[in-house]
Amino acid sequence: MGVCPSITSLFGGFSECEKLQKEADKAMNEVAKAKKEAISANEQNTILTKKFKDVERENKLTRHFFGEVLEYHRTLKNLMKYDNEEDKDEEEISGNERRHE
Repeated sequence: MGVCPSITSLFGGFSECEKLQKEADKAMNEVAKAKKEAISANEQNTILTKKFKDVERENKLTRHFFGEVLEYHRTLKNLMKYDNEEDKDEEEISGNERRHE
């Protein structure tokens, strides 16, 4: 039928075209599935990032709170120490006064 190759010899028969079409459809379905998974992963990432920021904020507030509590405790401890030293000084003064009498 001439010198040119036939269409079926170049591209195969109809069954070959159907096979290629099915492979292309399968690949497109896989791409669509991958896109959906990527969108879902991005949504989860956004949610987890927000939760992480919330936890960081809570952690910062907790550290600040405990820092304030420790500072308050140190202040009370120093005041008690100062009061005890004043009481000691008063006892020494009154003891010295009694000795002089």
